[in-house]
Amino acid sequence: VRYVGWEKAEAVVGALNALQARGGEAALAAGCSAFAAKLLAQGSAVVEKAPAMAYPLAMLATSVGARCPALTQHLRAHFCAACCYVTPHYVRRPAGATDDAWREAMGYQRRARGFEPKEQYYNRMAGYLTLWAALLQAEAVPIYDERTEQMRMEPHANPAGAAEAWRWLARLANQKAQRITPT
Repeated sequence: VRYVGWEKAEAVVGALNALQARGGEAALAAGCSAFAAKLLAQGSAVVEKAPAMAYPLAMLATSVGARCPALTQHLRAHFCAACCYVTPHYVRRPAGATDDAWREAMGYQRRARGFEPKEQYYNRMAGYLTLWAALLQAEAVPIYDERTEQMRMEPHANPAGAAEAWRWLARLANQKAQRITPT
């Protein structure tokens, strides 16, 4: 798994470097945003069904972020846009708001006939939070040593690491519990 993660990270970093060389910082920002969006899309689909997959995806994100620090802010922005519980924040229903407006503010996905069911919403949010938690725990990145032809894990100062995880837990503990809290 580490070798595959390292290989994929190398490919992403190569693509981001090529974007930056051709289009400067704006192209790099667009590439980081696109990668963050793809990681979250894959995370919501895969991690919801197989929570253990959060760790390889987090390793990939951390590996790319170690070599391209601009990715961290894009990942955080995409996480916050996709899942209000990453903040954590319980969206209060405004007085006079319609059911549709409130569900939209909560992040429910629209369907042909209304919105996704509550259970599906909870599962999707749990997938995002599982991936977020795995990302906060990542403290090392895989490095392939060509000289010895071996993979090793190298410590990495994760900007969204343990300190962020403790802040998140403290904020969550100080919120009034909602139905989704145990999820």
